[in-house]
Amino acid sequence: MGLFGNSMVMKAYKFRFYPNAKQKAHLAIEFGHSRHVWNWALYLKSAHYKATGKGLSLKEVSRQLTQYKKSDEVAWLAQASSTCLTQKLRDLETAFSNFFAGRARYPRSKKKRGIQSVRYQLDPRTKAWDAESHTVKLPKISQLGKLDVRFSQKVEGIPKMATVSMDGAGRYFISLACEVEIEHKPVSLNKVGIDCGITDVAVASDGFKSGQLTPLKKALYRLKILQRRLMHKAKGSNGYKRITQKIAKLHGRIRDLRQNFLHQLSYFIVHENQVIAVENLKVKNMLRNRRLSRALSDAAIGEFLRQLKYKAEWYGRQYVEIDPWFASSKTCACCGHKLDELKLSIRQWTCPSCNANHDRDINAARNILNEGIRLLTGVEAVGSTAIKRVESDTPSLAVA
Repeated sequence: MGLFGNSMVMKAYKFRFYPNAKQKAHLAIEFGHSRHVWNWALYLKSAHYKATGKGLSLKEVSRQLTQYKKSDEVAWLAQASSTCLTQKLRDLETAFSNFFAGRARYPRSKKKRGIQSVRYQLDPRTKAWDAESHTVKLPKISQLGKLDVRFSQKVEGIPKMATVSMDGAGRYFISLACEVEIEHKPVSLNKVGIDCGITDVAVASDGFKSGQLTPLKKALYRLKILQRRLMHKAKGSNGYKRITQKIAKLHGRIRDLRQNFLHQLSYFIVHENQVIAVENLKVKNMLRNRRLSRALSDAAIGEFLRQLKYKAEWYGRQYVEIDPWFASSKTCACCGHKLDELKLSIRQWTCPSCNANHDRDINAARNILNEGIRLLTGVEAVGSTAIKRVESDTPSLAVA
């Protein structure tokens, strides 16, 4: 137990993986067979529901898969590890659970092109993970040679699941899921409200502005050139495949730059502040705006808020969400006066009641913090007097 408490969480460590030629060939088999089982199970569950109006349980689908593998038509399924096929059924069950909970759309069939992945359950009895030498062994693949995994950090805990994936650019990765005990950060007296936007991904109530990396916007010129070249290539030709590979590599770099930026920003905010207040934004609805959808996707506000939330839980911070309809931008953080209207083009405004000059985003962040404190403590934090009163109660907000 740490001095400030701790949390038991499932943490994934993702590393670059360089398989040899034989391992690549076997992984192609694993990817293909797992994809086939997913599509087969998806068709089976969909057809059964249309016929009977009832769904098939994971146990029933797994039983039918056992019988299906015995048929001569799919005898080749024995080439893949049985754990991979079973894990695909569990992944499909999770996909249906997310669909019925409204978190995702109806599961779709998997295609040969695009991201491929398989999961392996690591049994401690088989010594699949060696903590001292930092080596991992996977069924059948490790028999074709030692896994060349580039460990960029120390893996804490014992891996229980390993996911091998290949992105569109042909890069291989291995992700190890471990149950880790994370020590909470020391209690901080800092509190912050975060206003998310396009120009700055995060604007804090203390005046900090994160800026924005905009990796897609900066790569659009190169992306348009490659896509224009792809139009003049015969589909399926070597030239077509070569340009497709370049486009996939460019998208991979865009994704990596964005993730690196968001991880550093979210960790910085969680590390510095004990209370973090944000708006519970409906990002999916915001993306329906055709003029802003590309910029919003490039900023990845939804991913930023997701990272902020789980890291706050990991490190013992208080994460509070306020109503997205709360008038944070057009309310004066000093006196509480609310404007009737404030156009999006207006970035600076002066309160007609107290004559305070406001930066639109910083003022919104301060109002978000005030509302978050009100939700946590019940104290109305508007105006300098109220803010001082809340700051005196800061120790009661801390979570050890």
